[in-house]
Amino acid sequence: MASEPIRLRIRQGSQIVTPLRFGRARFGPASADHPDIDDRGFAMNSRPFGWGTTDARGAMVGVTEGLTAQIAVLREDIGEDAKLFVTTQPDNLVELVFPPRGAPLPLGGTPTRVGDPHDVLTVRGIKDQAFRCGKIQVRLGSTTGPVLGEMECHIFAPKEVRCVAWLVTIRGIGPNLRLLPKAVRQPGDDLQIPFNQYVEEINKDFDQINAIFRPAGVIIHYQPERTRRFSIDRKRKAGNQLFKFPGKVNDKGTSTLEFDAVINEKFVDDAINLYFVHRALGFAAATFSPFQRSRSEGFGIVVSDSYKDFEDPAHVLAHEIGHFFLMDHPDEIESGPQQTRDSVRGDMWTLRNVDFSNQFHHRNPPHHRDLGYGNDVNGELLTLKDLRPDSTLGAGSHVGILRRSARRFP
Repeated sequence: MASEPIRLRIRQGSQIVTPLRFGRARFGPASADHPDIDDRGFAMNSRPFGWGTTDARGAMVGVTEGLTAQIAVLREDIGEDAKLFVTTQPDNLVELVFPPRGAPLPLGGTPTRVGDPHDVLTVRGIKDQAFRCGKIQVRLGSTTGPVLGEMECHIFAPKEVRCVAWLVTIRGIGPNLRLLPKAVRQPGDDLQIPFNQYVEEINKDFDQINAIFRPAGVIIHYQPERTRRFSIDRKRKAGNQLFKFPGKVNDKGTSTLEFDAVINEKFVDDAINLYFVHRALGFAAATFSPFQRSRSEGFGIVVSDSYKDFEDPAHVLAHEIGHFFLMDHPDEIESGPQQTRDSVRGDMWTLRNVDFSNQFHHRNPPHHRDLGYGNDVNGELLTLKDLRPDSTLGAGSHVGILRRSARRFP
């Protein structure tokens, strides 16, 4: 049956009307082939230096060079009987894999929301070329028909960053990554768990982490063979007695003395250093970035066992790796003479972001609890758009910040 006509009252001459939009082609945890789409409005604004531009108005997507991405086409105001065709350009940057060139886009696939009528297209990133990018368009009736929706496609050459783990015993108690029931945990528990079990538990989070970072072309290469243990006893620094509590990093307020002692005890210079401890006061993890600290001050990521209590532990590590590379909380701004950071925005644009601060939790309406990853589960969006000067949308493109920092590290 034909769709009913849509009646619109045009309020501004520049208003854009489109009967479809783009979204993730999979519901649930982050998946390497199913990137989240930066669909925050139609304004394209400026791009990071070296990126290309097109005349497309709409969403942006990132694709790693040589790999594919599946993208959902959501039919919001157009019937299922309408034949849609996909075109991509230029051919030497982005390739249409599905549907076959010249064939209509078939209805079907895995919905991003239950009940959404949608189609799924697949593209491959051919080449990362400076100052160039691709364009994906969905047209009505044929490959030369009117454009119903379009998006900009940025291709990124893969950049690998090494990562190593340290298992830190503090005064006899080390991490157990929640592998032992709480009731039976005792001092020295870390010595009762086989070393390879630790490594396996950490390693399994990295497939998910790399699915999150794939739209930026960044690969976090955890090297399990370099995992090591070390122990710390009581220390005195700057007149303070450190590590009063076995197994715990107990810094309060603005103090980082105990964190500093951990990250400066052992480290390697050619990788992200992850330090796993049993407990940390008020933190699942805390990051000290090499772009904000000197080597003498120390840098790395301290992770407590409580990160495994999260619905998606890999999200916690990805969030902190984002901070390591200077990705900030997109919902926070600095305010007041003390330059405190306050969360001022908790809408769907910021809630979906992998580095959202988690200071806001939407409980109602129900669809605000589900960002496409599961009920009350954090989103994993890496923003491509630079929507400054809006100060509540982050300090620019997170993909741009991430890639710029990763190229400078180590």
